[in-house]
Amino acid sequence: MLADRISKNARHLRKWGKRQGFSCLRLYDHDIPEYPLSVDDYEGHFLVTLSAGAAFEPEMLQGLDYAELVVKERGASKESELRPERAFLVQEGGMKFEVNLHGYQDTGLFLDHRLGRQWVKEQSRNAEVLNLFCYTGSFSVAAVLGGARCVTSVDLSHTYLDWAGRNFAHNGLPMRPHLFVQDDILQWLPLALDAEQSYDLIICDPPTFSNSKRMKQTFDLQRLHLAMLRGLQGLVRPGGRLFFSCNDRGFRLDEALQFEEITARTRSEDFRRRGGHRSWLWSNPAGTR
Repeated sequence: MLADRISKNARHLRKWGKRQGFSCLRLYDHDIPEYPLSVDDYEGHFLVTLSAGAAFEPEMLQGLDYAELVVKERGASKESELRPERAFLVQEGGMKFEVNLHGYQDTGLFLDHRLGRQWVKEQSRNAEVLNLFCYTGSFSVAAVLGGARCVTSVDLSHTYLDWAGRNFAHNGLPMRPHLFVQDDILQWLPLALDAEQSYDLIICDPPTFSNSKRMKQTFDLQRLHLAMLRGLQGLVRPGGRLFFSCNDRGFRLDEALQFEEITARTRSEDFRRRGGHRSWLWSNPAGTR
């Protein structure tokens, strides 16, 4: 039953993905209640992510064609040792990204953000771009390939910033004049405001929660998002825009923020059933700051 459903989904989604230039897809996401798991296809490498307590055996995918099968449990520790020798490149809309299914819970590329990356690429011509919580820099790559003058990528993790640098190299992009900043965004933001920094486009895709020892305070998106986004609005140039997204299904955007929800424009077909991220856009009217 599971293999049949994945095969049926794959026939439809791969045709759609080929037309759009996407080769990595979510083929299954809890479609059948008896099988609470997701299956992502990274160009023939299958990643199966199990909900807690879900039973799975490779025989359940009998008849499906894949080069590799990796199984993880949702919510498992993100501190597993990454195996760099198992990394490989995937294509997306003319961009190349390094992914690694072995080690961390995340692979280095959030598939549900592909339309957001495409939008950033289209909006970045001649822009100065800020990418916060940049992770492995996929939004930054999209911005540079879209013609951004300068992209500043900020993340707390040196590991992910190094990964972002490799993604630049995979796409033949120069490191300069672009900036890679290792910092706690909550500590970096007031300094940027004091320095009167400004950007044409800001991308903010934060985690829902983090209690990293490298942070001075626990990061709770629901509790902190109003102050954080208010601060980021102060960095947006007149006529510029702030793109904000999150993956917390229970997240409630503060009504004081007059953001336009654009989730329907950034969530692609293979994530529409259970959803992925939600996204919002704020535009700074020309002549105000």
